[in-house]
Amino acid sequence: METILGGIAVAGLGGLTVLAYKHPEGYSKLAPWLMGVPVFFVVLLGAWQSAALNFWVKLVHFVPENRYEEAKAVYERFIRPDFAVVLIVLCVWVFYLMFLLKLPEFTTKGGTNGKESGDSKAP
Repeated sequence: METILGGIAVAGLGGLTVLAYKHPEGYSKLAPWLMGVPVFFVVLLGAWQSAALNFWVKLVHFVPENRYEEAKAVYERFIRPDFAVVLIVLCVWVFYLMFLLKLPEFTTKGGTNGKESGDSKAP
């Protein structure tokens, strides 16, 4: 299953790269959505983490000592301890999309769409 998902991810990244290179105007319209939707879900995940931690801090005082481990296990089922990994992946994703926005500029000479300063004259 990981092989299939990895292949789909590589194909998707390749497709985005081709789209950004060959059709920069179209990609510039798509990029904000590709950046915004994952950021929205990370904000939701952060709110969930914050709410779960707040819930735990407020209610841990009411848990009897002999049931503490059981209560902590239930709490840990509702949080995602790998939140830092999610943030790192999101940052890499956003930086990659920003790089793709500038890709046509990086691949042209001097930002003149492949024409050097002396090439604009007719022979």
